[in-house]
Amino acid sequence: MRFLSNRSLCVSLSAVVMLTLQSVAHRAPAAEVTVQNDTFIKGGAAGIQAGFVPGESAAVWLTSPCDGNIVALQVFWLSTLPGALPSLEDSITVFAEGSFPVPGAQLAILEGPVMTPGVFNEFRHLDENQTIPLIVPVTNGQTFVVSFKFFNDPDDATGPSVIDDQDGCQADRNAIDEATFGWFNSCAFFVPGDWVIRAVVDCGAQPGACCEGLGVCNNGTTAAACGAAGGVYQGDGSNCTSAACNEACCFMPSGCLDLTFSDCNIAGGFTEGPGTDCGTTVCFPTGACCDPDGSCTTDVDPTVCAAGGGSYQGNNAPCNGSCPQPDGACCLSGGGCLSLVQTDCGVIPNSLWAGAFTACPGDCTGIPVGACCNPDGTCDNDIAETSCTAAGGIFQGDPSTCDGTCPAPQGACCVGQSCTLETDADCTGMSGTWAGILTDCADGNANGVPDECEAPPCTTAADCADPLGDGTTDDVCTWWECDAGTCVATSLVHPSDTGRALGECPPDDFCNLADALHALTCFAGNNTCDTINIDAGGPLGDCAPDGFCNLADALHALTCFAGNNSCTCGPSPEAPVEPNVVGAVSLTAVSGRDNVEPGEEFTVRVMMNTADVRRVPSADSLSGTRRAVRASRGEPALQLWAYQLHAGVSGGRTGSIELVDITIEQREDFVFAGATDNAFDAFNVENGQMLAGLFNGSVAKAGIDYLATFTYRASPDAAGTFVVDILHDDADQDQTFLVGSELIDKIEVVRTDPAVVTIYGR
Repeated sequence: MRFLSNRSLCVSLSAVVMLTLQSVAHRAPAAEVTVQNDTFIKGGAAGIQAGFVPGESAAVWLTSPCDGNIVALQVFWLSTLPGALPSLEDSITVFAEGSFPVPGAQLAILEGPVMTPGVFNEFRHLDENQTIPLIVPVTNGQTFVVSFKFFNDPDDATGPSVIDDQDGCQADRNAIDEATFGWFNSCAFFVPGDWVIRAVVDCGAQPGACCEGLGVCNNGTTAAACGAAGGVYQGDGSNCTSAACNEACCFMPSGCLDLTFSDCNIAGGFTEGPGTDCGTTVCFPTGACCDPDGSCTTDVDPTVCAAGGGSYQGNNAPCNGSCPQPDGACCLSGGGCLSLVQTDCGVIPNSLWAGAFTACPGDCTGIPVGACCNPDGTCDNDIAETSCTAAGGIFQGDPSTCDGTCPAPQGACCVGQSCTLETDADCTGMSGTWAGILTDCADGNANGVPDECEAPPCTTAADCADPLGDGTTDDVCTWWECDAGTCVATSLVHPSDTGRALGECPPDDFCNLADALHALTCFAGNNTCDTINIDAGGPLGDCAPDGFCNLADALHALTCFAGNNSCTCGPSPEAPVEPNVVGAVSLTAVSGRDNVEPGEEFTVRVMMNTADVRRVPSADSLSGTRRAVRASRGEPALQLWAYQLHAGVSGGRTGSIELVDITIEQREDFVFAGATDNAFDAFNVENGQMLAGLFNGSVAKAGIDYLATFTYRASPDAAGTFVVDILHDDADQDQTFLVGSELIDKIEVVRTDPAVVTIYGR
């Protein structure tokens, strides 16, 4: 045997067991008791013990709850492979108790059991032809052993095999017959639970008290005999002294007490019979009654309904339009006649329904037939008057034919929130919006506005998350979707939980790398989820989203994953977060060429300079002011976590220069050189934007560093001087910004130097 603790495949059975527990082939009678050590239940966890080899066994020591017979054995058999096939195993044996962990004498053996994965395999016969029943006599308190022996070698990774319940191995209750050393305590092999191997003991029929009609109580009656007599069995071991043979006693007009038969008669009530009680009895019930003509009447006594030939629909049942309709003569165009309900007759082309309770063939003569103007404005010929009016149409006379004079159909016409029934043409003349044929002006939600005149709650998810319409998510803790004009919200999520792995929506209740990647793909314009849900927060740690998918959203997700995020689903802060200004830089756009021909490509590299700019000390040292001082020798290097760049183009006499690519070159002076395994980036060529940063930590920078390369192409008609600038505005977080080692650390951009390119046109 291979060491079991290393072969235990711990799996959750929440999906498997829902099918498993419905697959038990036999439902035990009331006298049968399932005997088990394990606590395995639906939805629980279990371990597949795949360490067995052929000839080895797993056994349980069980105790009988009564004097009776073992009549069935159960073994739960499981594989991690969906659709695994059944397997033929060696045997299942019942032994006497013996001396743990060694069983005693053999009492019964079932050879060659066929085991089906994913179910409780139950066996009630000793032979495959199901002719020899399993019957092993046992007494109350007797211990016996059930052992399962393997014929096949379970796969170490998938099984199938026996399982344990994973909640602790009970002493002297579970054993293993190991191929080399014989019988051993399972707990000594580090099996983490009890084997899910069970027995079913038939404890026999036990007598008890039986409450019969007219208040009679009889002792010493079995459940079966009591039921045959129309009584209510009070349980095994009960007697008429302990049994209260009360039944529901109804009093006019609606009272009810649980009384004995005699007491109910003395009190002037109406007994409802053995086994009834006031908790489940409806005194003097009424409900809907379907009348023979297909109509429905409410609040009818069931006896009155039956006396009139009706069909009672149940206590308190309403009339819901489901009453069976009566037959009538369905007159066919070829002269035939069928007895059908009106709706069935209507599907037969050119048929005529003579009416309820009419008979074939006599009632198919003398029926008024002519043109019928339908409610939708169409017209049908050769329609019986009764069929036309029943369908809501207007009968045009006998005889008559369709002549194009049917009135146009009406529908709800909305002028603002005012509604009237109009034709399509009339509604258009009123500058209204026509809702369609046969629509109405009902106000089903009772909000004072007809339903057809209400604007749908949403067309996109932004309508749900941004009711103010200002481009900012107002409810950052709810994932919103717009489904067929209705706002659908998930349960509360963390503000930075923006989705699942591999681009899946909605969130998964975890802040992890997937959320940062959602923000990056949203920035790059490749997001598959509604953008309004990806906006995880504002800049510099501000919890309120700002309407942009940008670097700040990715950093919100990373700080949430690291446990450093301060945003919650509580009330929003009254004032925005004040940034902690930790330094300053200048940015320079450097063109690879000063002179460019029309149609040519050229590059612009963006560099960051920390060596010759003003640094901003901590707020404590400046007493909260924004005064800047020049960097002194020995001052610590600037800490950089991430940055976002936004390039813009201006100038030129004719034509244009077009951005065709954004890249990060492999250069030694790249700002994150040496940490690229920890770095992320995203590019949006359409908007002229890029961002980059580190998943963890920050880098110390002092000097001039490379940030990114923007590649442009001059149009064939381009001429003049063009300027490529790094757009920057402290108030616009869709542009350029840099973040220090914390999400609230702001690195100021004090200067941006543009690249100037001259194009001499042809």
